Order: sequence, then structure tokens, then C-alpha cells
Amino acid sequence: MTDILENCVETVRILTRVYERRGSFRGVPDVIAIFPDGRIAAREIKRAGKGDVKPNQHEVADTLRDLFGWKLDLAVVEWHCRE
Repeated sequence: MTDILENCVETVRILTRVYERRGSFRGVPDVIAIFPDGRIAAREIKRAGKGDVKPNQHEVADTLRDLFGWKLDLAVVEWHCRE
């Protein structure tokens, strides 16, 4: 349970730093995961053929790269689903 709480606290720290830089949470990736070695995985999920990465999402990606450099693993995941 302690690991889960520590990850939640670290996620809040990441989001706080992004907010301090940008003044908004708009464009923050859908998923943020923190690994024990300090790596941060950030994933934006897009439905195949339905969504594009928006300018504010590019801005957040740039901010995350500036803040976390080599620790950041940022990707867009395309979700294919049946309708």
C-alpha cells in the first residue's frame, strides 16, 4: 500500500510542476506512470481515426520533456475498437 501512496504523491508532484509552468491541466496525458528507477511513462490515448494530438498536448509534451528529460517516456497510443 505504501508504494501506491508514494506513486500517487509523485504523480501529484508532476502535475503540480506542469500546472506551475502552464497555469492549466489542459493537454495533460491520459496516463502517467512512475517506475521505481525514476522513469516516467506518459501516454495519450487516441481512438483510431477519430482524434489528433492538439496544440495544447504538444505544449504539455514539451513542458514534460523540459522538466524530466531522459526520465520521460512519452507516447501516443492509438486505440482500435469495434463500433
